[in-house]
Amino acid sequence: MPLHVPGSLDGLLSLLAPCFSQPTFQTFRSLVCGFVGRVGEHTVTGMWQAARLAGRVHHSRAHDFFARRRWDLDELGLVLLDFLVTVLVKPDAPLYVAIDDTLFGRAGRKVWGAHYLHDGSQPAGQGRRTRWGNCWVKGLWSCRAWAAAVSACRCCSGCFDPVTMPTPAGAPSPSSPVR
Repeated sequence: MPLHVPGSLDGLLSLLAPCFSQPTFQTFRSLVCGFVGRVGEHTVTGMWQAARLAGRVHHSRAHDFFARRRWDLDELGLVLLDFLVTVLVKPDAPLYVAIDDTLFGRAGRKVWGAHYLHDGSQPAGQGRRTRWGNCWVKGLWSCRAWAAAVSACRCCSGCFDPVTMPTPAGAPSPSSPVR
């Protein structure tokens, strides 16, 4: 799959190579280049066309990347976070973490990963506080100069409890007003 990638982008993408097998990494490179070069909707097929691979390599390779290939979103997010913190944050600077675990309500018995989960957005006293759906935990890692959302994972029942999580020393408490 010959693809010309600018040297600066290829250097950044090479940091993520350990998260993939070699063939899967080549597909990832192609999709990232297509994402950057795509004008309009960023569909999988559209990114494949923007990478100029449509007609040369079958588009099922791009769809298989998301459906069948083995790679871990959590590992990819941690490698990216490590890179961003190393480059953009001074060694002694504080790093704040904001976490959102909003429930995405779903319907149907065959929805992948759906469970009965706590719904924190349901007002108290207005019905059940649990709903059927998916819960994706999103992390926003920030310091004074920048912020990057680099982590998202599916929350399993009971894996995240904001009440029992300790607040780091020097960080504002969850009840403190945001400045």
